[in-house]
Amino acid sequence: MRSTWWRGGLLALCATSALALCYTVFIAPRFFGSSGLQVEHTRVPFVDRVTSVDPGSPAARAGIEMGDLVDARLLPPSQRYLWSFSSYYVEPGLNLETGTPLDLTVMRGHESFRARVVPVVVARASPRALGLGGAAPILGLVADLWTVLLCALIVWRRSSDVDARILVLSLISQGLSGACRPGQWRSPDPAIDAWANLLYDIGVLLFNILPLVYVLRHAGRSIVVRGLAALASAVTIAHFAVYGADIVGSWFGWFDFASLNTNAVYWNLIGIRSFPEFLVALCLIAAVPAAPPAERTAVAWVALALAPFKVSVASDWFAFTAAPFIMAFLEPVVLMYALLSRRLLDVQFVLNRAAVFTGVSIVVVGIFVLVEWALTQWFSSASHATNLAISAALALALGLSVRAIHTRVDRVLDAVFFRKRHEDEQAIRTLAREAAYITDPQILLSRIESVLEKHADATSIQLLLDDGAGKYGEVSENDPAVVRLRATQKMLDLHNVQSEIEGEFAYPMLARGRLVGALVLGPKRSGEPYAPDESDAIAQLAHDAGAALDVLEMKSQADDPLREEVRAMRELLKTLPEQIADVLERRTRLV
Repeated sequence: MRSTWWRGGLLALCATSALALCYTVFIAPRFFGSSGLQVEHTRVPFVDRVTSVDPGSPAARAGIEMGDLVDARLLPPSQRYLWSFSSYYVEPGLNLETGTPLDLTVMRGHESFRARVVPVVVARASPRALGLGGAAPILGLVADLWTVLLCALIVWRRSSDVDARILVLSLISQGLSGACRPGQWRSPDPAIDAWANLLYDIGVLLFNILPLVYVLRHAGRSIVVRGLAALASAVTIAHFAVYGADIVGSWFGWFDFASLNTNAVYWNLIGIRSFPEFLVALCLIAAVPAAPPAERTAVAWVALALAPFKVSVASDWFAFTAAPFIMAFLEPVVLMYALLSRRLLDVQFVLNRAAVFTGVSIVVVGIFVLVEWALTQWFSSASHATNLAISAALALALGLSVRAIHTRVDRVLDAVFFRKRHEDEQAIRTLAREAAYITDPQILLSRIESVLEKHADATSIQLLLDDGAGKYGEVSENDPAVVRLRATQKMLDLHNVQSEIEGEFAYPMLARGRLVGALVLGPKRSGEPYAPDESDAIAQLAHDAGAALDVLEMKSQADDPLREEVRAMRELLKTLPEQIADVLERRTRLV
């Protein structure tokens, strides 16, 4: 029941993250407006100095000039919050107000006056676009949605695994914090914005704390790792407290952290946001050699997936670069490779088709956006009709090439992500072909057990052979499972029949229409179900092994002419007690 609750809750978080990401890209830009001024903080709480005013902007039309002081203390909570958090994330010529009018108190020298600024709603132009125009938000959305899809699939198959929960919660927190980040999120209601910014703060906290929890679970004995984890946790919690208090204080007008110092203290407090990222990345790297040998590979893949992205995010706070944009794509790629090829959490079979579909989507959308942007740049002076024709031709070309792209992506994913699965299946089928050429029954049975233990990941392997005396191993030939195998001659799910045989599936070993034996496999060690192609390979092995054992039995009978006599004597000895009892009973009656 608890696993079901975890699954439902995490899937709900995945859906919430996906909706928030779509809102940020497609809807939030409608509520971003420009007032045409920039400000710097002063030592007086909620009083900022105007450093520049764009000519003809809403601020210029309201009479605001460079050097004026804007007093936000008398604003209502919603407008004060908008003003405070807009000024913290100023972009050139762009403030983050909505189109809601702001009635500002402006002080110029010894005089003050009221200025009504009505921001002009404009499209957001994030510095992270890096010259790609509108391509960056769309491509970022594709990468984030890919990560959310990966999380949903992990939850669906491995919600009972603690490491899976930690990893998924960390990735979902990353997506939510990115969607709700000030400068990315904006709605018509400032109260919703305040809650979203608090959710961003919580997401940043979990995004850094949860990987540390994972690290301590697998390398907690290392003093270095524990020290780095404690330091990173402390700095992360400090930022959480500072930023959360800043949101609450700005809304209620209680305090303004920006007034502590114009350029030093406040920005140093905000700047500690970058240090947890570096410390968490360092902790992940240090955990690899400190982890036990059996867990070191899993820790290494998690570190390889998360650490580069965290470093890029941390560096992005000092200078906008292409690193976060690139790592946003590489993070889910590395995680999916670790999940599928390296069996980080053993969820590979459920991800096959989804991986192909996602890969095709990323290729198609990425090519379309990048090529369209390039053509727009090259033909910037062309007419609207020309640009429309170019876009239509590009869309037609991509539409016609989707099938070829799908085929190539399918091949690449099979070769890179599903190699281990194909190798396991091939090893089982190879033994099935070789079974007919093995002349020793014990060697054949031993090889079947070793191959299935290694390549099928089964917890138990039983070979129940017909002993010629009415039993298959220790199970009677009248056992319901044995009877079903003899009647259907098909693989049997042992959960659907009352039987003394313990296991997951029973595969019939057939020869000349006779049930020679049964190959019984227990559940996988990972808890995953047997894949259809894997089960088909095991069924083929059971069938070919049954035929080989039958041939070896006939050969043994031909080599041993006394075998039939021995079997007849066994049958006689089997019925001898009944015959003796019958004779004694008749004598008793005569007496």
